[in-house]
Amino acid sequence: MIDIGAHLLSDPASLGKPCLLLVEDQPAEWFFYGDLLLAEYDVKFAMNGEEALAAAERRRPDLVLSDVLLPLLDGIGLAQRLRSDARTASVPIILMTASRAADLPARGLEAGVNEFLLKPLRPLELLACLRCHWRPSDFPNHPDFAR
Repeated sequence: MIDIGAHLLSDPASLGKPCLLLVEDQPAEWFFYGDLLLAEYDVKFAMNGEEALAAAERRRPDLVLSDVLLPLLDGIGLAQRLRSDARTASVPIILMTASRAADLPARGLEAGVNEFLLKPLRPLELLACLRCHWRPSDFPNHPDFAR
């Protein structure tokens, strides 16, 4: 299923896939990421950190991929809030940014982010990074992989 804000597009092939919450305020980017990620993930989209928190309450994501510079609540604030909630504290979080501000990677890592990527993202690097942080064998009690 693709969840773009209030719009739901059903994709029966998404059943059993890990849920990836993509937080990006540029809708044009959604299509790049969506095309790249839909083969492996059930992608949920949010435009800002507040929408992402609401989406995470509706369904706990297996991974979060978020831009840093977002309206309302930025990616670092989102990471801090996810880490402070017992339901999402262990969810892998990957931040991405086009900013070259020297302090951003350190601030992200201090907020509990697992990985920090610089845009423009290379598709193979992004997919490898996501796969590195989501392995079903690491989550034997996950409902999608119960035996």
